[in-house]
Amino acid sequence: ATGILPADLLAKYPKDYFEFNLENSQCLILFDGMDEVLDEARTVAASRLIETCASLYPKSKIIVTSRIAGWRNLLGSGFSRFVIRRLSTRGIERLVTRWFQAVVLDRARNQALIIPEELAKRCRSQALELSDKVLKVVSSSDGLKEIATTPLILSLICLVYYFRHDLPEKRALLYEECCRILMEDWDKFDKQLSPSPALNYEQKHTLLQSISISLFKFSAIELSRDDLLSLLRDSLSKLGIEGDTKSVLQDIQERSGLIIEKAIGRFGFSHLTFQEYFTAVGLLKSPDGLSLLLDKIEQDEDYEIALLFAGAAPKCDELIVALIEKFESCEENRIIVLA
Repeated sequence: ATGILPADLLAKYPKDYFEFNLENSQCLILFDGMDEVLDEARTVAASRLIETCASLYPKSKIIVTSRIAGWRNLLGSGFSRFVIRRLSTRGIERLVTRWFQAVVLDRARNQALIIPEELAKRCRSQALELSDKVLKVVSSSDGLKEIATTPLILSLICLVYYFRHDLPEKRALLYEECCRILMEDWDKFDKQLSPSPALNYEQKHTLLQSISISLFKFSAIELSRDDLLSLLRDSLSKLGIEGDTKSVLQDIQERSGLIIEKAIGRFGFSHLTFQEYFTAVGLLKSPDGLSLLLDKIEQDEDYEIALLFAGAAPKCDELIVALIEKFESCEENRIIVLA
């Protein structure tokens, strides 16, 4: 089983070092991101490998992580399944506070080898001030509270605030900043990757708009791999880009995480909030976007996309007037209230 370990790692330790520790309950074995093995045959093979490790080294503990949507449940009964809860309000407060404490102190350490106690106090005070401001913004928005329960997204919210020294008042602009970080800055600062060789940020943004609009038209939250690849192929053609659609899909998945495989062969946005954001922006840029939106408002009672549409628009007068004119004779007042 140790054959899967890198040769340079094995070379640093005595022969049979890992075997001895595995057999004598000295190791914790972590298999991270099983959901990232997207091919079903490889997922089955990986599951068998994990079960082999469990059989060979019964005294060692094994932990396998996966997103819920990508979990195939292929491991045997010897494995217990646990689900990590979303962050509570207290959890959100702790993460935000500690995020800013770590970043502010780290910045101070980079500027001085030794941090005097007075400087450390100022850093803690600055971190507390920053975290308080972020928490107030998050608590005032239902949309932000929803996505803030995910540690990654909450970290991105903190990152946006840290770089901008403020959070956009409009949620549409905040989501735009988060998406830019995921699709562009994330590569540079977290993964140390060069810019995507296939697509730039604006092109990726356009592709995600196309995907979200397609889902919007059919009131769906996911689509098949074949339908997604066909949609990407058409969208790339409209952009005048020649490329392998499978590689483009893989690039968007691996570099941003905005599109994920929710089940075998079924793809969608990792968070509904991002799907709604890209739908709103896509509708805003589409000639028939307003009419499509009005039709959906008439059918549904979920007005989040309309609110984001208004938030992303330079002026929302046209939407307000259209809502009033189309629904002024409606017996229900809910749409007039929306306007």
